[in-house]
Amino acid sequence: MMNRPERKLPITGLDVIRFFAAFLVMAHHLAFWSWAVAYEATANSITGGIPAFPSLTWLSWFGAVGVDIFFVLSGFVILYSAGRDSRSFARSRVLRLVPGALVSASLSAVTLLTLHTTPAWSVATRFLRSIFFVPYGPWIDGVYWTLGIEIVFYATIFVLLKTASVERLRLVLYPIGLVSSAFWLMSVFFGLNVYINTTFGSAVVRTLQLLLVYHGNLFTIGGLLWASLLGQRKGADLPVIALCVGTAVLHIAIDKAWEAEVAHSTAAVPILIWATCVVGIVLSVRFNDQVSRVIPGRFARNTGIATYSLYLINDVIGAIFLKGAYALTSHAEAALAFALQSGRCSPQPLTAFGGSGNKVGAMAHSAFPPNSRVLSQALQRAWRASGESA
Repeated sequence: MMNRPERKLPITGLDVIRFFAAFLVMAHHLAFWSWAVAYEATANSITGGIPAFPSLTWLSWFGAVGVDIFFVLSGFVILYSAGRDSRSFARSRVLRLVPGALVSASLSAVTLLTLHTTPAWSVATRFLRSIFFVPYGPWIDGVYWTLGIEIVFYATIFVLLKTASVERLRLVLYPIGLVSSAFWLMSVFFGLNVYINTTFGSAVVRTLQLLLVYHGNLFTIGGLLWASLLGQRKGADLPVIALCVGTAVLHIAIDKAWEAEVAHSTAAVPILIWATCVVGIVLSVRFNDQVSRVIPGRFARNTGIATYSLYLINDVIGAIFLKGAYALTSHAEAALAFALQSGRCSPQPLTAFGGSGNKVGAMAHSAFPPNSRVLSQALQRAWRASGESA
């Protein structure tokens, strides 16, 4: 049986990596996804592809790899914080997910209704899908697609805690990792992923995502790293980790191939970033004391806390800041820099991150810091002015 301390020490480096991953995704959405995609995306539907940032493609095209980093982090952090009680685990996950999603989805919905970029009935249905974590879209923002996958992994760990114990994690991690790895190996050698996409369509792809077929190797890497770094590694752990890392590299190479082509680059870039962050997870645990001396723990924790909400609002709110700032300045790069500041508006509902339960009513009030509220109002005036002159 694993001997773990009852009180988990915060691992500072993980919060830094989590924020870095969120920023990668945000930069990808605003500086690449908002104009370079040939089909409708959340940011693109707001900006209409204007402004465009072809000169920044080399810095932004690979940012979607932040999601792959998130999944490895989830595999590690969920097991690190799971404890032994299934009820406490479920409660912590609900408090982690629900308030942040409710506030973020509400902000996005109100914004879309105000700007009239999406029919009201569509905003309403997407909002409800988002706050009730319906596993199939469309949602108020495309980024909610990852929440269903996360919830399935949480539910798997909950069942493990309910029926056995977290010490028997390999009962779920090995099968999840091996099935996912087999899928990506068959995709490389036999084109399985292409066959599924072209033959069955998005509903089947989404179902396989929810079954962790697409991303199970990433969760397994994180979970087995957790066991290994606690000194509880077993004989098959390293081979399974190696297999999952190898197939994760194949996954990223396949998944980012078209973006690499658009950017005239190579999938080696997101692979290297992902691998560096995985190594960073290991080093963050091994050298947590040293990292904590360099990076203040409270700063790192607050940064990590803001990541979830930043991820959920960056597409809609960020795109609005981008379009409003461009209408005001007519300078694409300045508008992008301003839009990236929308991350400072990320709502921080305290109960979603372990705060006291009586603060739910303060969530909406504290959603925007004062300076960001002023900036938001300024952008709204600029937006209206640009609409009137159109």
